[in-house]
Amino acid sequence: TVYVVDGYKNRVQAFDSSGNYVAAIEIARPSAVSVAPDGTMYIGSHRDYSVALYKHGGRTGYLGNGQNEFLSIRDIAVDRGTGDVYVVDNIGNAVKVYYASGIQKGVLSGFNLPVGIAITDNAVYVLDAPVIKSAGKQGTGSRISVFGKNGNFVHSIDENGSTGDQMTRPTGIAVDRLGNIFVADASRKSVLVYSGVGTFIGEITSPSHDINTAVSLVLSPDNR
Repeated sequence: TVYVVDGYKNRVQAFDSSGNYVAAIEIARPSAVSVAPDGTMYIGSHRDYSVALYKHGGRTGYLGNGQNEFLSIRDIAVDRGTGDVYVVDNIGNAVKVYYASGIQKGVLSGFNLPVGIAITDNAVYVLDAPVIKSAGKQGTGSRISVFGKNGNFVHSIDENGSTGDQMTRPTGIAVDRLGNIFVADASRKSVLVYSGVGTFIGEITSPSHDINTAVSLVLSPDNR
């Protein structure tokens, strides 16, 4: 099942693997969604800056204290091994971590406007825009920070916004089982592909610009 956040129409829509509409969950100003292996849905809302838990289409609780738990909710990911829930707080410059029950477990910090997160069996990948200062001027670059499951920083893939860099306005991230990293880029109208160590491999796009202002990205178990 594919779940799509439709913020303007205050709903999260569900589609089957063939693209057929299945159902919708009505929720005010949804901003992000993720689904755990047991079917629990975590839906972020910018109406009250909360992430609600849903089972069988009904709300069963919230992460943390519920209302105003976050300054913004840009992305949500569930660790399929542990059930832990990671929430990207773009304005709060943090990734908050919760147990499946909703109790807060920890915080990943040191980011500037994080926008996306991906979780593998061994690592957590966070996409953000670090501040770059050069020749008396200040701008932003693009960065993928890699953390261990214990929250310790491992390494980063940094691009400083120079001519030779690939990421222009990255908006979403996913990682496959081989460690290849996929980044949706709104400005490039494509999905950029990197190796696990940060080597640029190529991009997924088309001459007819089928991808236009990409904002999010997810991989299926069969790498679609």
